[in-house]
Amino acid sequence: MPPVTPEPITAKSGFIAFWQTSAAGAKISSRSSGVRLVSSIERATKTLRSKSAAMIVLDIDEFKRINDDFGHPTGDAVILGVVGCLRRIVGERGFIGRVGGEEFTVLLPGHDPDSAALLAERMREAIGESLVVPPVDRSITASFGVSNNAAGTGFDTAYGLADAALYRAKRGGRNRVEFADQ
Repeated sequence: MPPVTPEPITAKSGFIAFWQTSAAGAKISSRSSGVRLVSSIERATKTLRSKSAAMIVLDIDEFKRINDDFGHPTGDAVILGVVGCLRRIVGERGFIGRVGGEEFTVLLPGHDPDSAALLAERMREAIGESLVVPPVDRSITASFGVSNNAAGTGFDTAYGLADAALYRAKRGGRNRVEFADQ
């Protein structure tokens, strides 16, 4: 896979332009206010009520060090690069939401554990092997937690299971995918 270099962030933006792609391809900004985050949670809650779905929670490894060593504009470029990797892999199979800081969720409606595992691993590899953000002089990686949820599972349950798996990935050495104990 060729290296991915995010588009530069302009001073006029003043904030990270994070985009979420829906199954219909609509783009929704989720950084400017908590209203967008709530709508992402509402959408995930509605989906989980009616369909089985895998939830992936991911966190950019050592992100604070990137911000400290290279500055916040570079950290913003890393976030945009990660989002680009996620969008390429998720496509129309699910949707991406930013939880905050360097943490994201991916909801994959109708996905079984094997397909969710494959996609999570592809996301991890894409970030670690192809994301290049000058002047960052080290690999950019992310850790992943995955929960597989039957229709009717609440958002908090799906998120909590995936988040616990994410913390196991962090404690296990980072740059890995872990699965919820279910």
